[in-house]
Amino acid sequence: MWLGIYTGKFSALLNDGAWQQTSTLLQINRWYHLVFTYDKNGISGQQGKLYVNGINEKNISYSSSIQSSTYSDKIGAIYNGSIADVRIYNRALSAEEIVTLNNSYNPKLSAGSLQKV
Repeated sequence: MWLGIYTGKFSALLNDGAWQQTSTLLQINRWYHLVFTYDKNGISGQQGKLYVNGINEKNISYSSSIQSSTYSDKIGAIYNGSIADVRIYNRALSAEEIVTLNNSYNPKLSAGSLQKV
């Protein structure tokens, strides 16, 4: 499993090598709230979801569990930009919780860096 920006879109690379992407084309010099959730006990099996700014843009069904990787976990290792407020939870957040998180943070770009308003 890999999460990142691929071809300008928030993307997940699954264990089977298939790319899953949101529909939003991300623009430079703009702040985005990006969320991935994974629920191994979803209603129809294992489910993943990609959100952009509180909106669920992609539902993903998994036939097997997410596998560990030999790659080291480096947030922003190959990303040229600012990343703020990374969170990892021990459960899948609900859509309502993701909207609340998105609405609770209102940054602005100032002199090339993110600042909370």
